[in-house]
Amino acid sequence: MTRAAMQPPRPGVLRRFIPLMAVVVVVPWLATLAAALIAAAGLADRGTASRAEIVGTAIAHDLEKALALGLPLDRMAGMDDYLGEAAGVFPEIRLILVVDGAGRPLFQKSDAARPDLSVRLVPAQTDWAALGLVLQRFPIRQGAVTAGEVLLGRNAVAQPANAPRILIDFAVALSIALALGGLALRTMLNAQVTAPLRLAAALEANLARSAYDRIAPPVEQSLIGGLLAEMNRVVTGVNDRFARLRSYLAEVRDLSFNKDAAMQVAPLIERIERLGRFSPDRLTALAPPDAGSLPYAAAFCAGVVAAIAAAVAARHLPPGVALAGVT
Repeated sequence: MTRAAMQPPRPGVLRRFIPLMAVVVVVPWLATLAAALIAAAGLADRGTASRAEIVGTAIAHDLEKALALGLPLDRMAGMDDYLGEAAGVFPEIRLILVVDGAGRPLFQKSDAARPDLSVRLVPAQTDWAALGLVLQRFPIRQGAVTAGEVLLGRNAVAQPANAPRILIDFAVALSIALALGGLALRTMLNAQVTAPLRLAAALEANLARSAYDRIAPPVEQSLIGGLLAEMNRVVTGVNDRFARLRSYLAEVRDLSFNKDAAMQVAPLIERIERLGRFSPDRLTALAPPDAGSLPYAAAFCAGVVAAIAAAVAARHLPPGVALAGVT
């Protein structure tokens, strides 16, 4: 092992896991958000189609009653006001067009905000997709004959009315998931990487000072656990050999009746003591390193509480303000 390999982890080690966290947490949430928005848009489109069908059917039915009274379809009075009232019922309807049996336009009412729809439109010659409209047709029958059609054009893409609320709910849920995920990731890194590496660095520092009286506490389920176990074996083996030798020489010095032998072993004991620090009885475990006591835990919990509070407040605020606050 080298000194460079055993340096304590830098504080930025968590940043290396941010891309993984983004893939594991953010991407599935965004995919779920997209699916929810697509489903909501589909539901909104079906609702708009149903409302347009109610309006179109009502117009066709009124025109059929007028035809039954003998009024010609192309000479009905007040159609502009009548179609304007019908279009005002549902703002999603951008165009109402009444054509005769041959497809010739008779009456037309379009949204004032869409000047491109104010020109006289012929259904057979109009590209409705280019105009951003979805066309719904409702036949006008006079007995068994189709006297004409009512054509309703609505927006091709119907945005759900609750889309901002969906975004707010997902922003709140994602912020909570990221907060808890970040806390769990930091806890895992502390337990599996940061703390064991600091123990290994402390052991290496002791070895550099020739201190063989301390070992690392056992670290279970750690990526560095095997390295610490091997380092502990080295420390234990060296300490055992030198501690046994020093203990034996101390017995010769203290218990031998041969004063010359005692005088000869005294320099050896001093030399061993100069070589390093050993423990003849029991090796002491290193104190667990201070992993920072998870300083971000309070910030994560505060973020969760703030997100929940923002979600509650968002119910009483405009969607734009609420989404900015949640973000």
